[in-house]
Amino acid sequence: MCGIVGMVGPGAEREADRIGAMSALLSHRGPDDSGLWTSAGVVLGHRRLSILDLTAAGHQPMQSADGRFCITYNGEIYNYLELKEELQSRGHRFRTRTDTEVLLAAYAEWGPACLGRFNGMWAFALWDSKERKLFLSRDRFGKKPLYTTFDGKGRLYFASEMKALFLVPGMNRTLNEQAVADFCAQRVVSHLEETFVREIHQLAPATSMIWSEGKVEQKSYWSLATLAQVEESKPNLEELADALRDAVRIRLRADTPIGCLVSGGLDSSTIASLMRALCPAERPVHLFTTVTDPPTEEAEGIESLLKKGGFQAHFHTPTARLFWEDLPRLLWHQEQPFADGSMAAHYALMREARLAGVPVLLTGQGGDEIFAGYPTYLWVYLGSQIRRGRWLHAARWAWQAAHAQRLHLSRILFYSLPRSVRSVARRGVMRHNSAWIGPEILSAVRSREEQMSAPSGDELESYLRNSITQWTLPGFLHYEDRNSMAFGVETRLPFLDYRLAEKMFRVHSDEKLLGGTTKSILRQIAKPMVPAEIIQRTAKQGYPAPLSAWLRALKGQIRDVAHSTSAKRCPLVQTSEWGRLVERFFSGSGEEGLDSVWRGLVCILWYERVFTADLQHSNNP
Repeated sequence: MCGIVGMVGPGAEREADRIGAMSALLSHRGPDDSGLWTSAGVVLGHRRLSILDLTAAGHQPMQSADGRFCITYNGEIYNYLELKEELQSRGHRFRTRTDTEVLLAAYAEWGPACLGRFNGMWAFALWDSKERKLFLSRDRFGKKPLYTTFDGKGRLYFASEMKALFLVPGMNRTLNEQAVADFCAQRVVSHLEETFVREIHQLAPATSMIWSEGKVEQKSYWSLATLAQVEESKPNLEELADALRDAVRIRLRADTPIGCLVSGGLDSSTIASLMRALCPAERPVHLFTTVTDPPTEEAEGIESLLKKGGFQAHFHTPTARLFWEDLPRLLWHQEQPFADGSMAAHYALMREARLAGVPVLLTGQGGDEIFAGYPTYLWVYLGSQIRRGRWLHAARWAWQAAHAQRLHLSRILFYSLPRSVRSVARRGVMRHNSAWIGPEILSAVRSREEQMSAPSGDELESYLRNSITQWTLPGFLHYEDRNSMAFGVETRLPFLDYRLAEKMFRVHSDEKLLGGTTKSILRQIAKPMVPAEIIQRTAKQGYPAPLSAWLRALKGQIRDVAHSTSAKRCPLVQTSEWGRLVERFFSGSGEEGLDSVWRGLVCILWYERVFTADLQHSNNP
């Protein structure tokens, strides 16, 4: 788990100092080692976080034994031991215990087809000195970041974070109004290829790029959209449970202490329980969690989990003061506005993990998207059943769901409307709630339905796929990576093992929400190992972060921002209207207006401290 930078093109070898400066901006991603490798027309840089083979043998950039290939690589190939054994049978010899060397050998053996054999998370750039081409790749779900841009001389630059690319000559940093509008209106914070800066693009998940003689070719190597649903009366629970268990097993491979982030909910409790079952008794499983006073309903599940024994718990209580102190650094690391206070609580947990000497954490991220955990998925499903004329089926499941969780009839009826009607209605509501957004940004506002890729016959499946590729998961993966790497911590996500995802996307939607229960399949899988009170709870809360209380406790600071020069020159916000919303929020006691107040605040601070800042002389404000 590391940070990578580099460039390719005419005269690149003369830009080693610039690439070194770009690498220095990413020092937090790799506190253990750094390196530069230069050849005619290419420079590769690396910042290392040592997880496998902690010796100097894991230094990067790393060359192949014959010197043909050189790689700078960020991530983990979890099945590297199995691949190493296969490659050894084909004549390859290894000098290190790293997965980096296995990746190099796999590319030498199979070329780009090696990507289909990898189970892991990665972003890497590999230079082929014989064919003089650069091969870049990003993992299936986009867990590890990779940004690219071109200068005016036809040269390609790449980096793990955008801030490194701000040092590219001629970088203008033009605001991407569409990306900002999606955040301001709908909390969407990450896209397949676009970023908040027009000149900088992401390599899309499950995509490879080849640079050769100034020309670039991109190719997708995997997609959930190509998976056909299997109409089965019952999913194979044993097979799914085995897939999840093996996903956890291979993610326990590390030469360092290992832990788990837990919220007390089903997803993280399942991962923690599997870790305890799979780890040797003498190897402690560290649990890191956020607690508040009083604890949230979901957090109460942590106590029942700890009663099982075998865990070493680390608790952190966030405060408004700490939140405000962290916010400048958090924005610097995130590089873009973020949606709510849970990102700050998550950031603080990563600091706790580093201070405790635990640089590897497993998390429950992705469980909601893979197993259909959000209430919205139930509303979408029931609405689609009404639209298809399955009234009795929808009514029966709605009745069952009403006994287990809050059921919003109005939202079910909303999703029973045609997509075009929903789009018009949603756009009207968004515009009504977006008077505080700057006019140029407001003109780019679009509804979720407009962003949705072509739906399949199964609307729930389409929503799940769009959640993974556009709406929720990309943003969560973004903050997961930036928060963890801010402290040199690696997070691993078993629910996003591609084998498990493929199996779940072949399961019919009826089974994913059986009886009107979210995450029906995961609840059945986890039942033998997770406390009953966690299995039965359907409320979703995640990491507690009382943002409303925090902002009211920081009333003076928020008002200072509202009247600041920074607010007046920020094109994302209509300052006078946003200031009125701030005062209205402070005069109340609930959460009405919270979203607008928070998004306006974080947009103003981000625009000043990240978008327009000179980061070359401010490594970590």
